[in-house]
Amino acid sequence: MTERQFWNEEIETMAPAALRRLEAKRLKTFVEYIYKASPYYKWVFDQADMAPGDIKKTDDIGDLPLMEKSDLLRAQRDGAFIGLNQCALFEKIVRLSGTESGAGNFLRMAWTQNDIDVQNEMGARALWTMGCRPAHLVVNCTRYGLNANGMMIQQAVETAGATAVAYGDGGVRDLFDLLNGMMRDVILLGTPGYASLLADLAQDEGLGLKAFGLRRGFLIGQGARAMPGDRRELQDQFGMETRDVYHVPELGLYSGECGQGEGLHFGGGGHILVQLIHPSSGQSATWEDGACGEMVYTTLTRQACPLLRLRSGQHVQIFTEPCACGRTSFRFRSLVPGHNHRTD
Repeated sequence: MTERQFWNEEIETMAPAALRRLEAKRLKTFVEYIYKASPYYKWVFDQADMAPGDIKKTDDIGDLPLMEKSDLLRAQRDGAFIGLNQCALFEKIVRLSGTESGAGNFLRMAWTQNDIDVQNEMGARALWTMGCRPAHLVVNCTRYGLNANGMMIQQAVETAGATAVAYGDGGVRDLFDLLNGMMRDVILLGTPGYASLLADLAQDEGLGLKAFGLRRGFLIGQGARAMPGDRRELQDQFGMETRDVYHVPELGLYSGECGQGEGLHFGGGGHILVQLIHPSSGQSATWEDGACGEMVYTTLTRQACPLLRLRSGQHVQIFTEPCACGRTSFRFRSLVPGHNHRTD
């Protein structure tokens, strides 16, 4: 039997023009929904002297203001338990999670079952892109708890059909004992920093890392791909192939690197509209191959706490030329100051 190449072939190989039409259609439905459901979003449109009917194509939302995470956090501090952008009734919300937003700040986020299903779909696309398959065992070394990274990633792994080990980001020494009892060809999913701690401890204790069967490493964390020297060192130490995976708490796991190694494939097509801005001015940047800027997110299918033009704070370079793997989504690489092109 031929191995399935794509998780969602229809969307992952869709012509860019067709995807833009799909996203424009969903955007119209989205803005009508948030305008009716949220006094805050109605205020945003009114302040911009716009109405949902003014949104005909995806570029039209460029006239609306950018959303900052600090705005959402301030509203929660002022008494809005979930936030200004709550659109679903509380009885429709099935999960409340959070994300750290600076020292001492914790931003609460709500999810309906639809929101969770969408998150899992995007995560499965990303993991499948990186080569994750049902026969694999994935040791998830990301954080669990109210900071829901670990749980969100675990659900994406399970949606892709692989076996998830809910390990977390602690107990580095105990992980060796766990790996000893596992089958070979294990995937380690964690930050480059956690993998380095594992390698350092193995060296201190005279343990051979290659004997533990970690054949693949899915590295999560901003800028990991921008440090090829660190990545090569991990590959040599573990004897494993490494690929980058991208996750943000506001959206879930949504992008992964294919075997071509030419950037992370965006896996949120149809669910997240991504725009590019110049970080210093906030003005729209031209969307073209090789362009640099800050990603801005609009969630096209989110129900509980939709996001409209949320600044990511992440500076990237995008690639729009076709990839040899067959996926038509744009690709991107994180830009780390001092190691990459300027973003302005």
